[in-house]
Amino acid sequence: MSDTPLRDQVLQTSSGQTEPAFVPHAGTYAGLRGATRQSGKNWNDAGLIVWVPDDAKPGKRLVDVAATDRRRADQQNPLKRRAPAPVTGRSSPTAAPPHPQPKDPAPAEAGPDLFTKSPARRPLARDRDAGGGASGADASAGAPLELQDAQQRRASDLTEEGKAYDNELKFLKLAKLKGALVDREDRQAAEVLRARRIRDRLRQLPNALAEELNPADPARAQRILKREIDATLNALADELAAAARENAGGDIEDDDADADPAPAPEHADA
Repeated sequence: MSDTPLRDQVLQTSSGQTEPAFVPHAGTYAGLRGATRQSGKNWNDAGLIVWVPDDAKPGKRLVDVAATDRRRADQQNPLKRRAPAPVTGRSSPTAAPPHPQPKDPAPAEAGPDLFTKSPARRPLARDRDAGGGASGADASAGAPLELQDAQQRRASDLTEEGKAYDNELKFLKLAKLKGALVDREDRQAAEVLRARRIRDRLRQLPNALAEELNPADPARAQRILKREIDATLNALADELAAAARENAGGDIEDDDADADPAPAPEHADA
């Protein structure tokens, strides 16, 4: 196992460039793939983002870029997602005995008719017996009727799923344009900015009120006010961070890492 922390590991791209092997957010991964942060959220909701524990930060998680690429590639290939189980050891009760195969039969073409609404069916042996006129080679080259029906049903399911997904995206975009929906990251950024403004105003109070509260010893009043205000702000920050981590399933980074550290406890003034 590599001694390099996950956050510092890189991947070699096909163009000779490097990119991070692990990133902290689904939105960051989406940016690497030329998509929006909303796309990253949609992938995460669909279970396409592969998370791994962050070895440098207990309790945190990172996106495994290579594993996520593979999972998305598998999900986007309908042949891998919807491939029907092979039909073995079964034959139609009315089908005639199988005709001998030629030594070098031409491979059956997996053409676009497998995933259309009305795939063309090739004649089977029973069709030939009923007067279809197909030769033995043509009949044996066709897929079983049951397999063609299964492929048609799966193609229809894929079409309906695609329509439902498109309709849901249109609804969400329309709701966002009307103001009924707000991007979560934009809302969180606005809340953080508002909280910082409140914090800065509260931290100005000790300097502004110390002399008025205790003209004989304004420094003592300033220390007491600063201590109580910082304790209250730190407690509120811990509560908000815990609620945010719970709502996001642990996928939250500390946005205020550069804030002033908590003050050392002071002895109570006499």
